[in-house]
Amino acid sequence: MNLSPHRRTRRSNRGFTLIEALVTLFVTVTILVAMLALFDFSNKLTKVQTQVADMQQELRIGQYELTHLTKMAGRGGLPAELTDRPLPAGVAIEVANNIPASTRIGDSASPVVVQGTDVLTIRGTFVTPIYQINYADNSQWQMLKVDGTPTIDPAQARTVVAQICAISPAGVPQDLTPLRDAIDNAVNEAISLVSPLDDSIYAVVALSPGASSKTSVNCNTADTSQGVTLQMTVGSKGAGTNPEDVYSALSPAPNAGRLPPTLTSAAFLSIVEEYRYYIRQEYSDPTDTTSAPAPRLARARFFPNT
Repeated sequence: MNLSPHRRTRRSNRGFTLIEALVTLFVTVTILVAMLALFDFSNKLTKVQTQVADMQQELRIGQYELTHLTKMAGRGGLPAELTDRPLPAGVAIEVANNIPASTRIGDSASPVVVQGTDVLTIRGTFVTPIYQINYADNSQWQMLKVDGTPTIDPAQARTVVAQICAISPAGVPQDLTPLRDAIDNAVNEAISLVSPLDDSIYAVVALSPGASSKTSVNCNTADTSQGVTLQMTVGSKGAGTNPEDVYSALSPAPNAGRLPPTLTSAAFLSIVEEYRYYIRQEYSDPTDTTSAPAPRLARARFFPNT
């Protein structure tokens, strides 16, 4: 028996059954979940690729800088030597292998070094110039005893006063800005003094910024701004933790001594810098140490031998 046209129309307009709707909903949700998972994976992959690109760029920059600076290690007087032992006196390059866990690059507030990585330490005059001193002029180079009287005996010297002129004894312009900045910022910079006799005769002393001056009365009597007057403190090798004592350990002076016996004058002066290159422990979420590691190649500057 055939259904009437009216009944056939009513049957065709009834819509989906509950089971059909549930199946459709299940399929739709499954597809959405799969799409969201794909988007999430794509987002994570993008982040990883971005981090890899950043790391590669950092490595390229770091490799260039490391190569450039390491070639100049020891510039300013310190001898360059590669060693895997604790940094001995005067050595300008040192590598510390396989750093233990929870090691910080400096004090207790400094960044943590990634466990098992290495730390490269380099010393020398990298950024600032090497200045010439008119050591033959007693008004521009003096060593003073503890009572402030002049001396020519390095063993008695407690203070060194040098005037650095804007025009060197050889007639070459000298940029005095780094020296003046150190005075302004009251920084006890390490200063390398190199003998005119031989580069192997040198000492590292501490700048006394409060006793120094951004002018000179002898470089150009008509214009005192054409020079600076540096007063530097001579430390005792191995005597303590004062900057001058710590710096003195970098020189070839005898233990408990102050200056090398033959360093009666200095022809060259420079600021000694120390940099440590290391892998800094960081995380993708800086506030969450359980998040994915995101280590970075970093550089830190230290006062030499501290």
